[in-house]
Amino acid sequence: MTNATRKTGGWSTVRQQLTTWEKPALLALLKDLYEVVAENRDFIHAQEEEMIWPFY
Repeated sequence: MTNATRKTGGWSTVRQQLTTWEKPALLALLKDLYEVVAENRDFIHAQEEEMIWPFY
């Protein structure tokens, strides 16, 4: 990705965008992240166990 096409921003930018999403879209995103990498699954399961959602 070149500098001309790269979007800048951090968590606050992502968070602002995600607040506009409907719940089914958020769940679909989590499902996709869960399925793509084992570390994501481990992270999601750890969050379930420790009940530290939501984190900002």
